[in-house]
Amino acid sequence: MKHRNYVIFIASVFVLILSLSSSLMANSISDPDFYRSAARYMIQGVNKGYCLIIGSGNGYLARGLAEISNLKIVGIEDDAELVDKSRKYLDKAGLYGTRVSIHYGSLEKLPYTHYFADLVVSENALTKGKITCSADEVFRLTKPFGGIAILGQFKHADEDKMELSYLKEWIDKSSYEDWKILEENGRWAFLRRGYLPGSGEWTHQYADARNSACSGDELVKNPMRVQWFGKPGPRAMVDRHHRALAPLWKDGKLFVPAAGENKIIAVDSYNGTELWETKVPNYRRLGANRDSGNMAVDDYLYVAAEDKCWGLDINSGKQKRKFKTPQLLPEKHDWGYVACSDGLLFGSGQKKGASRDTQHIDTVNQVYYDNRPVVTSDYLFCFDNYTGEKQWQYKNGVIINPAIAVDNENIYFVESRNPHAVSDDGRIKLELLLKKGYGWIVAIDKQTGKLAWENQVDLPFQHIIHLSCSDDIVIVLGTHNMEGHVQYDLYGFKSADGGIEWQTDYKPGAGTGGGHGEQDQHPVIVDNTLYMLESSSYNILTGEKGDYVLRRGGHGCGTLSGAASYLFARGSNPRMYAITETEEKGIPLDNVNRPGCWINIIPAGGLVLIPEFSSGCTCSYPIQTSIAFIPVSE
Repeated sequence: MKHRNYVIFIASVFVLILSLSSSLMANSISDPDFYRSAARYMIQGVNKGYCLIIGSGNGYLARGLAEISNLKIVGIEDDAELVDKSRKYLDKAGLYGTRVSIHYGSLEKLPYTHYFADLVVSENALTKGKITCSADEVFRLTKPFGGIAILGQFKHADEDKMELSYLKEWIDKSSYEDWKILEENGRWAFLRRGYLPGSGEWTHQYADARNSACSGDELVKNPMRVQWFGKPGPRAMVDRHHRALAPLWKDGKLFVPAAGENKIIAVDSYNGTELWETKVPNYRRLGANRDSGNMAVDDYLYVAAEDKCWGLDINSGKQKRKFKTPQLLPEKHDWGYVACSDGLLFGSGQKKGASRDTQHIDTVNQVYYDNRPVVTSDYLFCFDNYTGEKQWQYKNGVIINPAIAVDNENIYFVESRNPHAVSDDGRIKLELLLKKGYGWIVAIDKQTGKLAWENQVDLPFQHIIHLSCSDDIVIVLGTHNMEGHVQYDLYGFKSADGGIEWQTDYKPGAGTGGGHGEQDQHPVIVDNTLYMLESSSYNILTGEKGDYVLRRGGHGCGTLSGAASYLFARGSNPRMYAITETEEKGIPLDNVNRPGCWINIIPAGGLVLIPEFSSGCTCSYPIQTSIAFIPVSE
């Protein structure tokens, strides 16, 4: 028995020695296991996107990272012999040209665009204890909203050691305070980039719950250059003539409604990586100009489909929440309007099938031209989007879907109390809805659902209606035909009590018929100024006409989107318009593709993002691709 125990003891010691030997071997820079261990430590939870290796050396770290992640890896090295050697090594491993690329170039000023890398590391720092470029250069390349840089050494690296004083000095020279030093497993300069100051969001159909159609992005400015291009392509997209709903943007992610296949694709806005895609059965919604949006993003991406609203995790696309439409009437109702604000999720109950969802020439004819019906709802409701509890419901008249908005205090909407304004399909013409004496503008407290105020209004609209709000003013605008031309009428109501503050009108010079959306335009509100295509600007507090005149500068059907200093629209190609000029015809962003027929130019996150929405186009624009632009100075 003693002899047996002695044998077990010797065997245990032998296994321990082998284990220690293996561990020590893994800490030798000549052993591939050393680089696998380094890769596992450096990865820091980043699995998709782009990794940049500054000083890629022998290619060992690139291989280690490729073997444990889905990253696309770009290495750069200033030693031509090492570049050739590492390429052959990675090619033999079956990785070169598919998962890994190695470039030859300077290791001080790097030839890559801002923000592109999800992960920045260095093989040279790992083995030689030196970082060849500045902390600011690494910061420049690391993407905001979660990008990571980690450069340093393990404790037992067997060549030059990285001194703590060296690492502190390297960080101290940085212009940014986001860096810190990690010492639990060696010495590492560590950065996790957060919010990008001055960047804007696009969280609702028209940028925000107020329907401003302005992201507020302060970073976007002319001139611009391409940041990336590629997928998503046209295959999964709705035919452009159907006027699909806008993409959304939050926390570095672009959410693209690939409604042709009833799925949503999340894209990294800084490098174009497709992060996830999720099927949402029957969520497709067409004719955005005559309906409300059915997507909004806050802590979750909310998507209305039939009688439910899904809450998708914005990082994975997995369904985490599901809300059901309250059924207040005998016939089943779908979920119509979607907005989120201050922890509340707002919705409307619309007749089943009210929103257009079929790709067909009949649908196209319903979303263009004069006197087409708009989608309506029969009631509103609100949920706490954390507890899932219903907060309130409101039912009175027929609510017009494209004329609903939410501010800090209230939810505002236009409703019809005409007893004859009914339909089996939930689509009704504006002339019937707004017949004299029957149109009302209503405000209810968004927290309680209690009536704040209501006023009867006579609105002469025939074709389109839009509602937006600011802290002080609720803007309602629409179009009708007057003397052979389209006329826009704009109204400013006091948000405090609904009293009329001002009214104005203008003719954009277009004839009747509306074959290119002349009567459909949605406004952009930047601070206290309202902008429209083919129109002067207006002060939203007074209705006073400004000096600025916006000309499209080319043909097109889409409407405007906006940032802090620029507007965007399709004038043949995508164009940007500086609001500091007096009369602006736009600066083409490119000459090879075209945006869609409503909104898909999204200025957010310091970029101008144009996901592919020209599917079905037969005009002479040769490239159908998603594309992102970044200011040249960035």
